[in-house]
Amino acid sequence: MDIKQFSTLLGDLYREALEINGWEHFFTELGQILDFQSTSIMIDDNVGRVGKSWGINIPQEREQLYLDYYVDQDPWAPALIYKPALKFHSSNDLFPDREFVKTEIYYDFLRLDDVRWACGSYFDDPMSGQGVVIALHRGHSRQPFNRTDLDTLDRISPHIKNALSIVRRVNSGESLHKSFSNIAGISDSAAFVLNTSRHLVAKNQLAEQMFSEGFAKFDGHRLQFKSRELSNIACQLVEGMIQFTQGNSITVRRFARLGDNNSGYQLKVEAFPLPADILGQQQLGVLLLVKNTAQQPTISHAGLRDLFGLTGMESEVVSLLCFGKASATIAGQLNIKESTVRSHTKAAYAKIGVTKQTELVTVIMSSLAVRV
Repeated sequence: MDIKQFSTLLGDLYREALEINGWEHFFTELGQILDFQSTSIMIDDNVGRVGKSWGINIPQEREQLYLDYYVDQDPWAPALIYKPALKFHSSNDLFPDREFVKTEIYYDFLRLDDVRWACGSYFDDPMSGQGVVIALHRGHSRQPFNRTDLDTLDRISPHIKNALSIVRRVNSGESLHKSFSNIAGISDSAAFVLNTSRHLVAKNQLAEQMFSEGFAKFDGHRLQFKSRELSNIACQLVEGMIQFTQGNSITVRRFARLGDNNSGYQLKVEAFPLPADILGQQQLGVLLLVKNTAQQPTISHAGLRDLFGLTGMESEVVSLLCFGKASATIAGQLNIKESTVRSHTKAAYAKIGVTKQTELVTVIMSSLAVRV
C-alpha cells in the first residue's frame, strides 16, 4: 500500500467513523486493497455482545443466527486473548487449520460462503470496558494472509482503535469536534486546525482573539505562542499526532497540561479530516485545542432561566452538561436519580430547541448566559 492509498484510507476512516455506513465502507475499501472479501466484528462491553458482518452472503433469515454464532461460539476471542492487542494474526497462527474448519461458524456459515482463510485482531479500551474482535476473510481461490498483509494491517490497527474511541466519546457527549462547521462552536478553548505541512487552515473566535492580542502568531511555518513552554508543548503534541496519522508511530500523546487550574493551560490534539485537495484523496490534519484554565467560563443559572425559560433544576443540569458531565455524574452531584436527570435534559432540549448535547453546548456556550 503506497502512501497515497494509506492517507486516503485513514482519512476515510476518521471522516466516516461516525456515519451509519462508514465502517462498512472502510472495510470494503480496505478489502479491495488487501484482497479480502468479508469482515466480521464482535463488540463486547458491559451491556453485552453485539455482532456485525459485511460482505458475507448469508440469507437474511439466517443472518441473526450467524451473528449469534459469532458472538457466542466464535473461536477468535479465546484464541486472541493471549495474543498482543492491536496486532493481526492469521488463523493458522492462532489454532491448527484442521480445528478452524471444524468450528460451527466455519462449517455452517463461512464454508458455504467460500471463506477459507482468515485473520483477526483484538482491540480493548479499558476506559470504556469495551473489547472488539475483528476477523477478515478470504476465499479458497486466494492465498492465506501473509506477513506483509499482517504488517500492513498492524499499521492501520492503532487508527481503528483511535476511531473506535472517537465514536465512543462522541456517543457519550465528550467530543464536539467532527467537522469545520463545528470549529466556530467551540467556546471553551482556542481551536487551531493545521495540515500535515503544519500550516494553519482554520481557527475559532478564541484563537483569533489570541492572535489579535499578540499571544499567538503564525509565521508561515509554525504556530507559536508568547509562552515558549506553551509553544514547545503544542508543537510536540501536533507533531506526534501528524506522525500517528501518517502511520509513522503506533502511539500518540493527546493531552498535556501547563501550570495549574488557577494559572495555566490544558492542551488537546485530535486527528481532523481536511477537505480533499484532489477528488478521492483524503487528508488528515490536526485539531489543537488550548484552554486557559485561569479563564474558565461560568454559566449563569438566572441567565438560563431568563433566556430559555428553564426551571432551577433544568438550569443546573444544563450547566453541568455543557461542561461534559455524564448523566450518572450529574445525578450523583445533584443527589437525584439518573432518570430524573434525563427528564430534565429532555425538557431543557425542547425549550432550547436542540436535539442532542453537541447542539446544546454550541447554543448555551455562545449565549448571554455565559460569563468569562
